[in-house]
Amino acid sequence: MDRIYSRPAAPRHRKAVIYYAGKPPSFDRAMHPVPRLSLVEQSALHLQRGIESGRWQGALPGVVRLAAELGVSKDTMEAALALLEQRGCIISRGPGKRREVAATTSLPAIARSLRVGLLLREELGKTVPLTQEIFLKLIHDLEAMGHKPVLAPKSQSELGDDPARIGRMMEKCQADAWVISGAPAALADWLSDNSTPAILLGGQHGKHPFAHASMNSSKAIHETVRRLIELGHQRIVLVCLPDWVRPKPGAMVQAFFKQLADAGLPASEYNAPWHEATPQGCSNLLDSLFRLTPPTAMIVPTAHYAYAVMAHVGTLGLSVPRDLSLVVRGSDPAFEWIRPRIAHFDCSTAGLIRHVVRWVDRYAKGKPDHQSKLVEATLVPGDTIAPPPSAARR
Repeated sequence: MDRIYSRPAAPRHRKAVIYYAGKPPSFDRAMHPVPRLSLVEQSALHLQRGIESGRWQGALPGVVRLAAELGVSKDTMEAALALLEQRGCIISRGPGKRREVAATTSLPAIARSLRVGLLLREELGKTVPLTQEIFLKLIHDLEAMGHKPVLAPKSQSELGDDPARIGRMMEKCQADAWVISGAPAALADWLSDNSTPAILLGGQHGKHPFAHASMNSSKAIHETVRRLIELGHQRIVLVCLPDWVRPKPGAMVQAFFKQLADAGLPASEYNAPWHEATPQGCSNLLDSLFRLTPPTAMIVPTAHYAYAVMAHVGTLGLSVPRDLSLVVRGSDPAFEWIRPRIAHFDCSTAGLIRHVVRWVDRYAKGKPDHQSKLVEATLVPGDTIAPPPSAARR
């Protein structure tokens, strides 16, 4: 029986449980088979690596010797050699003669199988649906390409966003390359200092030339604020996560401030407050915002914030959208079930996923790149955008 060559042992501890509607999703391998490198393709890959490294030059060893070295059958090795002939890596000299390495030095690239680390901002089971959708699809697509995606045992948040602790965990994972969601500037610095191959999904890459893919919310913010101002809103608040404004405001926050200023409205920390991204931090922020001069419109990061805001204003005898217009920078399947339908930003994940998969494929072939991909978000108005309450009502 043929022995599978060079397949790494499965990790002893692998935990990746994602909950939807209270139970894990079903991965039916019988219905959705995941293609992997065949034994012939693995054998051909091993041979090409030997040729590219200079181990084999001129005439190759015989079929029997090569088959014994890889622990495969003679038939499997014959098929692997035939595959390399088709790719122009080796040349056949006829029956009974040993094949020779092609003279050309520019051999076609064969993607090697990578161990791809997946590092999230929050635990996958607790993160927003958009991120869940992206990473679940990435896991499927990377496996289909013959790679081994491995979810990091802890998220950045669980490690206190400490680059040193995150770095030690990444080193233990021994991944060949990384896909990192929501990396702050400090982690990007660590990645650069340690020459760690990575593509960043969202987050901040600062001055470092990392490959990058993210949702561009600037146009959607512009459309949202334009609509709110036309309806008569003047106290518009964009609730910011810390890395949206630190170490400096990102493009979306800058676009928000510019539009307020262009409309002649005040643009201060009141309009873009940041807070500790925890339930208690959100509660403290809402208490502060509604204590003296409550906003008439709010743009919040995720569905979690939307539900917290709606509950908070309810305790004050207010409601959405009668007293407060509400927009979420992101989407959630639950929005289809809620009335009034929550206004939100929508973004196609297909472009982001293709960009990440392409980067992994190029890196596997020894052709890394630092290209960026921005996918435009669009505003889905819903039913939670309305004129501000009248002066008489207030």
